Amino acid sequence: MKFYRNQKRERLVDSLKLKRHFMKSSDIKKLKREVLMRFGDSNGEMLFPKKSRVEKVQISDDETAYFVNERLQLLIIKKQFIPSLFAIYEVEITLPAVYVDQGAVPFVLKGADVMVPGITESDEFAKGDVVVVFYEETKSKPLGVGIALMSSDEIKKTTHGKAIKSLHHLKDKYFGLAGI
Repeated sequence: MKFYRNQKRERLVDSLKLKRHFMKSSDIKKLKREVLMRFGDSNGEMLFPKKSRVEKVQISDDETAYFVNERLQLLIIKKQFIPSLFAIYEVEITLPAVYVDQGAVPFVLKGADVMVPGITESDEFAKGDVVVVFYEETKSKPLGVGIALMSSDEIKKTTHGKAIKSLHHLKDKYFGLAGI
């Protein structure tokens, strides 16, 4: 199964003619420092373990994907560092979260921004923070990741509007790059 996934990813990356290369250890250290500054001490080490192979794939001018030992770990989208859903689930990256009701799930899975009425609860976060979106009933598997357009306090005080700008969700184009 692993071989098939890697083969599928390789074909997609080659067909799109994306720029890609394995990073030097000095570049990995710089990237790890940046991740540590943005997400905290433990998350940088977990995303980029020592002696791992890191491949950088330039998707477009403002989109870059980082694969660690052939697993999608990090995305940089419009200068925002976004841990992949794989990293959030498997590596257990810690980010503030919002929980949405069942009515919001199909929209989140299609890449829609998260609206205030669909949010049932949330952790504390500020406007501009990276936030992970979970389904309220399972609370274990992430549906998407985005940027907070409102703080958690603002979300609690209002009844309408966009709360989270969606940047990465289940089954989006990044999953194709990951070979899934």
